[in-house]
Amino acid sequence: MASLHDLVETLGREEPRIHGLDLLQESPHFTQMNEEIQSGVRDCLACALACEQTIEHCLRRGGEYSSQEHVRLIRDCTDLCRLSGELIVRGSTYSARLCMLCADACSACERWCSIFVGDAQMKACVTACRTCAASCRRIGPLH
Repeated sequence: MASLHDLVETLGREEPRIHGLDLLQESPHFTQMNEEIQSGVRDCLACALACEQTIEHCLRRGGEYSSQEHVRLIRDCTDLCRLSGELIVRGSTYSARLCMLCADACSACERWCSIFVGDAQMKACVTACRTCAASCRRIGPLH
């Protein structure tokens, strides 16, 4: 599976700050979670970041990249990934079901973004979505 570091290498930038990860990692719930669940939370938040960057990329590119349906799908994925990570950390009773929904959204986003062959940002989104979907499917039942 690709890590955030791999994602950053693919994008050729310094490691971005994942929105809210610093605060989440300080949460008592996060520090008490096993490493697999912590890794899943990081995958969710890294995917949300990759999707946000991909939306900006698609809107700059225009044309087929910026179709309403496509941008809406990536936005849904962004929001579901961020919310999944947050609900897992706070120990929500809804996190398991949301993880499964997040995995479905990530898989749909991955399929859509994969049609843009040869585009590094789209490839980064595909990788992040694939990683997050696998993590959510794995950790969702653990809650």
